[in-house]
Amino acid sequence: MKYGHRLVVVPIEQARPASGPVRTLSQNWLLAVEAAQQGFETNPLYYLLHEPIYCDGPGVSSRWAAERVQASLGPAWDYTTRLEAGAEPVLLTGEMVFSWMADDYAWLRPLKGAANLLAAKEDWGHVYNRSALASGTSPVAALVAYDDVYVERTFSEETAELLGGFPRVRLWVSNYFQHSGISDHPDAFLKLDEMGRWDEPQLV
Repeated sequence: MKYGHRLVVVPIEQARPASGPVRTLSQNWLLAVEAAQQGFETNPLYYLLHEPIYCDGPGVSSRWAAERVQASLGPAWDYTTRLEAGAEPVLLTGEMVFSWMADDYAWLRPLKGAANLLAAKEDWGHVYNRSALASGTSPVAALVAYDDVYVERTFSEETAELLGGFPRVRLWVSNYFQHSGISDHPDAFLKLDEMGRWDEPQLV
């Protein structure tokens, strides 16, 4: 996240000539863009399980959730309506996965059938034992990014309550960090470690 915007902006800027319109894109630039997108092909489990892992209990299926939500939002999220000069910016979809990726990414094509089976699967077990989580006694400290682009802050707060809430669970809610706060700022772990030791005997 700290450098994520550069991965998008820099290649776009590099595609533009110093002056005049873009007439052709260099082979080197095209190969660089292709390489930047190969994560789905080299890490196919992400594509297969990104949505199904959230299916909690029987009767629940992912059914390509992001794709369904995107379609329900109308043309604003249809990039094909925003390709002409002067059009509104194309809206990005972050970590989401879509069924069409199994056609677009060559290495995912053999997994298309498996991906669709997982998307339709409804006989999931529960992801967590809520009673066990609520009855735990281990101290918990968590960093919650107030404006996290991937996880709603309220979801994190609800999870904290599921674990018993304060004082067992202590949240550090901050708008300084983003989704990758710990990896961007490893020193933040020191504060979390201190927050998680609230139940230890204190020397006087």
